[in-house]
Amino acid sequence: MNHLNMTAWTAVIAYGGQWPITHIFVPAIIAIYVNNIWKLLSIIYLFESFEFIVSELPGLDYWSEATNADTLVSDIVMGLLGFSVVKILEFKVPQKVSCFAFLSPQNIKASWYASFAPYLHVLLAAMSSSVGVFGYSYGFLPYNSPWEFISFTVLYSLVSLAFGFNELVAFTFFNMVIISIICSYLAHTAVVAVVTVIISTSAIYCYRRYRQRIFQTKYVDVPTTYPKVDIVSIK
Repeated sequence: MNHLNMTAWTAVIAYGGQWPITHIFVPAIIAIYVNNIWKLLSIIYLFESFEFIVSELPGLDYWSEATNADTLVSDIVMGLLGFSVVKILEFKVPQKVSCFAFLSPQNIKASWYASFAPYLHVLLAAMSSSVGVFGYSYGFLPYNSPWEFISFTVLYSLVSLAFGFNELVAFTFFNMVIISIICSYLAHTAVVAVVTVIISTSAIYCYRRYRQRIFQTKYVDVPTTYPKVDIVSIK
């Protein structure tokens, strides 16, 4: 039994495809919209259940998980990491967007679209992984190809830019590029992704706190003094 457990965890850690970063950055978008960890966990488990059902269909074994350690632990941890990034760095739905954010509700004035846009954003972000899926399924990409990372990074970024999430794109694109380069040589996507995202998130958070302290020192905490005036002598 212990041997099977070790084998399962070895497979999860050694895996070199795109899915660990997908399970970080797609839940990050969901977290921005729902802003509730329990709702996010429910959505992740529903997706994992749907993925299992699909994997049981003939010809769709690509979707099957190699081990339950992936479905029940790794994917959930990745999703919680995405949620943590959103909370720590305070990513929110943008209030002002450019005209290039053509899928943003601020540029599409239809009354029904504002409530539909979050679902569309999440769906398109999740579909950003489809190039790797169809590439392997139809034989024009090898398994765990670097093109999986490249296609997901580009499509995910373009989708988020179309909704006006510029700050999120800057963060995710930087992390995806670093993760993709390292994993193209070393695999172990889950480990590389976790370490990279934690380091980048911590660095940005510390930098923001440092800037905040500098601002307070210069403009808030500087005492204002006025010369004493002897009212009696003025009279």
